[in-house]
Amino acid sequence: VLPGENIPTDGIIVKGETSINQSTLTGESLPVDKKENDEVYSGTTNLYGSFSMKTTKESEDSSLQKLIRLVKTSSPENAKIVKVADKWATMIVVIAFTAAILTYLFTFEITRSVTILVVFCPCALVLATPTAISAAIGNLTSHGILVKDGASIEELAHVNELIFDKTGTLTHGTPKVIEVESNDKNMLKLLASLESQSEHPLSKSIVNYYNNNDLYEVDDFKMLIGKGVIGKINGSKIIAGNKKLMSIENIHIENEKENNDRSIEIYVAKDEKIIGKVSLSDTLRSNAKKTIKKLKKLNMKTTLLSGDNEKTGEIIAKKVNVDNYKFNCLPKDKTEYIRQRQLKENKVAMIGDGINDAPSLKKANVGIAMGSIGSDLTIEAANIALINDDIKEVPHLIAISRKTLKVININIAFSLTLNIIAMILAMLGLLDPIAGALVHNIGSVIVIIYSSTLMNFKLSRNELEKSEKLGMTKHLNKSTT
Repeated sequence: VLPGENIPTDGIIVKGETSINQSTLTGESLPVDKKENDEVYSGTTNLYGSFSMKTTKESEDSSLQKLIRLVKTSSPENAKIVKVADKWATMIVVIAFTAAILTYLFTFEITRSVTILVVFCPCALVLATPTAISAAIGNLTSHGILVKDGASIEELAHVNELIFDKTGTLTHGTPKVIEVESNDKNMLKLLASLESQSEHPLSKSIVNYYNNNDLYEVDDFKMLIGKGVIGKINGSKIIAGNKKLMSIENIHIENEKENNDRSIEIYVAKDEKIIGKVSLSDTLRSNAKKTIKKLKKLNMKTTLLSGDNEKTGEIIAKKVNVDNYKFNCLPKDKTEYIRQRQLKENKVAMIGDGINDAPSLKKANVGIAMGSIGSDLTIEAANIALINDDIKEVPHLIAISRKTLKVININIAFSLTLNIIAMILAMLGLLDPIAGALVHNIGSVIVIIYSSTLMNFKLSRNELEKSEKLGMTKHLNKSTT
């Protein structure tokens, strides 16, 4: 398997070593180093070294195919959406005909019966849902959110737990330099010059951080997979890498500090002497913490499901202050967590970006995909897409879905009340067919005007502090287990 090629099926490396991009399966932001006897998986990408492998599974049984099958077979455990307006509209038609016939039998006045049929036509009732949904979708589009169908908005209004993927969702998904330690003012230039010879994501991050084309010429460049890089600059031997590489090169690290934040540390040595250190980490999106805080004010339980290790997952979870978190999660682990929550009568939404998140997005009651960085499979599996990959709009999405449900319910209640009052007046002979038609049309216009107010809906501080104003039901307010 050559550098840049996708691994065709699952297997074991029999010769060579390399770094593999496994983000499609695990969501991990950094490549994983592989050597002889290590497992490799289909759908992942070989980044650097060439290697020979022995297949252990046929293509249809490979990890990628299992993931695709999981997407196809996933569906929510409690996905039934009741079309309230449609149910009432059907009943009203029956009631209208029955009332018209009975009125004629008792009064023998055909005008009254016709008036009942005119005023009881459920136009306003039928318009109650689609007008509100259309206005909400228009509002969301202006906020960079695309909704595939109106049912997703109705379902989202009942969601009481929102699950986040970590890499690419709460974080940017790529490592960035967060700290530079050195007494040598030339250290960063030496490091950037050396790293510019490599295609590794960490190397690119360091070069981007330096952000200067003024680099030294590098001779005898050598990349050691999983350890670091070595080269000569102006006759001096420059080494940049992890502790393992420094140990191999017999370079002592003085005053070594414990790495509490689980960042990636790159030590830099010049002529076998440490001259500095650079720390890199997958950084949080600037609005991640604020977004979680707003969601909590909306009484939404927040959960982080990460494919990363325990330490990394725990650090991110504590930084954003989510209610619940799990780590080392494979795609099937995420779908199983969602299934268990749904079996306990919870409505669950999931936000993710990678192929590994596609089964979870399909399994959730509502799947929300990161639009521009998300894969085609992920966007296809989701109900809603964030076009600008901006999670700050998620509270607005939740809020308007609840507001939309409230507007729909008010529309339905108004339409039913208007129809019943008009029917009674028609039965008593106080309303003729022309006046009945006018009342009927006025009702439809009022429903449309009220629904259109959703076009200008904005999530205010007042609504965050009093989340019940967003149309939450008792089910939404009950505590989750």
